[in-house]
Amino acid sequence: MSSLAIKDALRPIRERFHQSLEVTARDIRNALERALETPSSEQSEFTLIAEKIHKISGTAGTLGYAELGECAHDAEIQINEFLKTGSAPPKDAYFQVLDFLELGLSTNGEED
Repeated sequence: MSSLAIKDALRPIRERFHQSLEVTARDIRNALERALETPSSEQSEFTLIAEKIHKISGTAGTLGYAELGECAHDAEIQINEFLKTGSAPPKDAYFQVLDFLELGLSTNGEED
């Protein structure tokens, strides 16, 4: 199968991924807001965010969004580090998730 045929076959899957990415980004943004508003919920909100980002991390790379997949992976690492240590406010995790959201929402269906 040629690379053009593969690309054409993946087009509907990539479109669904892009649509679900918008919903996931909204869910992640809402979880970040809840974590900021209620520090006692930070652990549970970041656990939820990590689960959502983990799913995107693998799928993005497979569908040709290498940069998004790497950014998701980096965010997941930052979040998991925070969750393991339970340290003070996870500034690095917040910023990494925000970077991920920005990149994810700027992905317009085109491969990296």
